[in-house]
Amino acid sequence: MKYSLSGSRTERESIERRIVDQRHVINSSLVHVLQRFLSIQALHKKTPNPFGNFDVHFTALCNLLRAFAELSDKPEEWAEEMINSWDRHLRHQDDGEEESSELEYPIRKILKEQSVFKNLEVRSQVISHAGRRGTLYTTTAA
Repeated sequence: MKYSLSGSRTERESIERRIVDQRHVINSSLVHVLQRFLSIQALHKKTPNPFGNFDVHFTALCNLLRAFAELSDKPEEWAEEMINSWDRHLRHQDDGEEESSELEYPIRKILKEQSVFKNLEVRSQVISHAGRRGTLYTTTAA
């Protein structure tokens, strides 16, 4: 099987050279974004928490995006739509699907860690409940 890129070449070297040539502009722009980020942090804008103990970090990333959006003259909805998209993808939700339980992420993490189940028998089956499909995991306490 042949592995190769198709389509037109991007002239990567010239792009990388332009980035190096304009590094001073890029770096000075970061200072403006960080200044705006710090003022946005103080506003405590409502931000989703896609899972577990990641809320502070996720909020910081979202506020960095909000700062970038403001300084690059993007509409306010642009950042919020992106943040909601991140939230849905991190939760593995589709549009219209209700928000997951706070317990879902820690439970999924435990189920994925094989070391927890060394001596346990875990069974799973796909079921439907209240119009939603999901996987039911059953085991015995030890």
